[in-house]
Order: sequence, then structure tokens, then C-alpha cells
Amino acid sequence: MYMDDVLVQHLNLKDYSENEKELGDFRFGKKNSQSYKFTARLRKVKYGNGDTAWRVIGMSGTSGFGYWFINKRDELAKTYRKQIFQQVIDKYNLDGY
Repeated sequence: MYMDDVLVQHLNLKDYSENEKELGDFRFGKKNSQSYKFTARLRKVKYGNGDTAWRVIGMSGTSGFGYWFINKRDELAKTYRKQIFQQVIDKYNLDGY
């Protein structure tokens, strides 16, 4: 999941570092049991044409996505990523964008 730079600036998120912003903690898990905590951030991505976007990244124990040091086998399943992305959309009311 990527967000446009203008949208991220509008959200006024807390800086984690120069190239990362904090999104907060979210939950994921099996269908009716979201029992695992996931800490999400946005990481700045620059494109060759000078445009900037922000990529949702994060970590939960040894699993996550968006970080380069995570092995493919340690990535969260597509269903769990969708759960987290939907929570980010709901928390920051991004449906209108």
C-alpha cells in the first residue's frame, strides 16, 4: 500500500525518523480473532522523476512486510496484510481519497 506525499503531509503523522512516519499499532489474525499486534510505519520512496510517495511497512515479531531484511517466508499472508491496510484506511478515514 502506497500513499501520496500530499496526503501524508495532510495527516500530520508523527515522525519516526527523517524518512519514516508512525502509523500506529494494528491487529491481525484469523477470521474472527485478530489477536496479533502489528506496528506500522510509512517509509518515504523517491521515484526517478522526483515524485515522492510513502509505503506502508511494519513488523510483528519476526513477520512483516515492506522491510528489506525480511525473508519471503517470513512475510505476512495476503489476508493479514489486507486486514492491516483496511484498518489504516479506517483509522485515518482514507476512503474519500
